[in-house]
Amino acid sequence: MTEPQTKVALVRCADYQRPNVDRAVGHALDLLGGIAQFVRPGANVLLKPNLLAAWPPDNAVTTHPEIVRTVARAALDAGAHVAVGDSPGIGSLPAVAKKAGIDAVVRELGLALRELDQPVGVPRPDGARFRQLRLTRAALECDTLINLPKVKTHQQMFLTLAVKNLFGCVVGREKVAWHMNAGRDPQLFARVLVEVCHALRPALSIADGVVGMEGSGPSHGTPRPFGFIAASADPFALDAVLTALLGFRHSDLPVLGAADDARRDGLDVGQTELARIQVLGCDIDDLRPGPVTPPVTGRLMFIPDCLARIVRRSLAVRPRIDRTRCVACGICVDSCPAHAMKIVDHQVRIADTACIRCFCCQELCPHGAVQASPGLLWRVLAK
Repeated sequence: MTEPQTKVALVRCADYQRPNVDRAVGHALDLLGGIAQFVRPGANVLLKPNLLAAWPPDNAVTTHPEIVRTVARAALDAGAHVAVGDSPGIGSLPAVAKKAGIDAVVRELGLALRELDQPVGVPRPDGARFRQLRLTRAALECDTLINLPKVKTHQQMFLTLAVKNLFGCVVGREKVAWHMNAGRDPQLFARVLVEVCHALRPALSIADGVVGMEGSGPSHGTPRPFGFIAASADPFALDAVLTALLGFRHSDLPVLGAADDARRDGLDVGQTELARIQVLGCDIDDLRPGPVTPPVTGRLMFIPDCLARIVRRSLAVRPRIDRTRCVACGICVDSCPAHAMKIVDHQVRIADTACIRCFCCQELCPHGAVQASPGLLWRVLAK
């Protein structure tokens, strides 16, 4: 008997013109069986876009409002009650939603805007590595969670896609604690993301890949037209397909490796093997955007502990301050989980020995003043 395959829908979408987005999202949903497969009449639906910080839509940092509008209208037409929620990395949700164009959608369609606060503990199954996990009550108690990630590169996790987007369901400063406890090791932090996603089990993930980001993502990279909408009931399968579509390997994305490890530990985390995923709509090869600039990351620089510490230090990528852009606003200092940054004489200083290379500072700096700086040996080897 043929093993049932996980389905991922890929649909071409050239721009954010409303008819084009409506058509692309509608086609993706139809390929998966229609919105009624995921949303029942009277259900409380929570849409979780990427609302990292207060950036306008054209910067490609946040999920585009036209994606949110189209998905919200589909859920409303199915008879659901719809809310939009996130826990931004910096700034209040109303301020971030207004800048990102989401507030206009909320007001137009009469949706609720819900801050993802009120953390509650979730049961930990056999095979879980982390024995304590607290997530927002809103995502745990809604009838249907719909995940709306933005397709971007990510300085720490290489790409931020469906699984990573759900880290926004960790409340406020608890994100900082997770970065501090697990952020030094990309594979360990990826396991945190896997277990968050496993606990939330979104009913549907729809990725905004119309215009994404390459290079120094997730907030200071270069907007890049990718030209697609992708959707699946399985966020892990969606991430596997998108990783391949963008021209990267399974091993490039720590989340996929962490998901494989979690499966071996007994967690049911979804599918990551391309051979077991049925791609509907467009073929992966037909939507490839050409070479995508990856982030400058220390992922390739983790070498065995038997090598000298001086070699590891000379390879490692670390945050550095661009003095021509820095205004010493203190946002990076406040957001640093390791407390490795401080302002001295109106300049931000970074203690390299304390830095855990989570790149929260780069992610949240509104001025683009934090750069990823490869170590000397890495620069030599990269020539």
